Amino acid sequence: MPGSVSEGNWDLAGRGSLDQARHLDRLREAIRQKLPVVVAETPLIEGQTQKVKVPVKVLELPRFRPKMPSAPTGGVGQGPGEPGDIIARVPRGGQGQGGGDQQPGDQPGEHEIEVELDIRTAIAMVFEDLQLPNLQDRGGQDLWRPKLQWNSRRRHGTLPTLSRRATLKEALARSLAEGKPLNFTPDDLRFRAAREEPEPITQAAIYLLRDISGSMGGERKYLSRVLTFWIVTWLRQQYQTVAVEFWVHDVSAQKTDEAQFFGLAEGGGTLAAPAYQAIQQYMQVHHPSSQWNTFVFHFTDGDVADGHAAFEAAQQLCANVRWFGLVELQPPNYFLHSPSRLSHLLEELPRPPYRHVLLNKRSDVLQAIKLLLQEEEASA
Repeated sequence: MPGSVSEGNWDLAGRGSLDQARHLDRLREAIRQKLPVVVAETPLIEGQTQKVKVPVKVLELPRFRPKMPSAPTGGVGQGPGEPGDIIARVPRGGQGQGGGDQQPGDQPGEHEIEVELDIRTAIAMVFEDLQLPNLQDRGGQDLWRPKLQWNSRRRHGTLPTLSRRATLKEALARSLAEGKPLNFTPDDLRFRAAREEPEPITQAAIYLLRDISGSMGGERKYLSRVLTFWIVTWLRQQYQTVAVEFWVHDVSAQKTDEAQFFGLAEGGGTLAAPAYQAIQQYMQVHHPSSQWNTFVFHFTDGDVADGHAAFEAAQQLCANVRWFGLVELQPPNYFLHSPSRLSHLLEELPRPPYRHVLLNKRSDVLQAIKLLLQEEEASA
């Protein structure tokens, strides 16, 4: 009996598009799994970084491979077998061992490639994964600015401002009232007009305070740099106007710029009370709580020399800010998972606005951001 060939809806181009879309979905999922790496390796605040590199495993699209002459007979879908039978196993990757009498590895290993990701895409993916709340404006009720609203109509104007919809309504109503077919007269013309209406201004002031005492170098300095980037980036998405103030302190406090905030060498002892008092005095003049949403974040290892004075200064600061976050970076006793001297003192502060986060290593940055910035209901 002669064979027959039937034509079906099997579009090769369509299948290619589906495979490509599936590949992109797998790539996005691989990038999402690497978000902690993205977060821990993005330390710039002012946006000089336009791309971030994300290491992901090599993803291969399925493809047909010709059978080698030396390969055994049979293949998938041929020969005896039952559904669910294991037909092959992927060998584990081998690792070469260099030096001494050890032999080099003879098995293939897993490799990763670095995918360049736009910084804005990375930020969107991180915040989507964190599911942070949208903040509501709590200050600036007396601050307004005029904004043009094109929500009124008038009989005279220029042709570019002609409102066709309003003109048609006028002509239709007049024609129906006169009992005539639809027609237009100069009196039917309506033009869009703008008028100024007050619009509330939402604005926030972020005070970043970094401890630059002798114990705050190395990894602690890097962790503070990474965390400040994500804090500022998130708050800039919440408010129309954001002012960022950089402060450093050892036994005294001083206002700096971003370069000095991260560039000053560490040294000296640690007093927290003078820094809290200096920020409060500056805030009352430049960012009063009646007009600004104020956020204060203190990056320190918590090993301070002033006890009761630091608590009293922090208590006064909390009365004038919306948010006061203490970020402990590898405190002296972090291996024991016990609080530092400063965090133990500040535990009596009201919640809100006080919140406390302990950050020990880079892989915990993503979780620290979530703990520090979530639960907006509690900060009302």
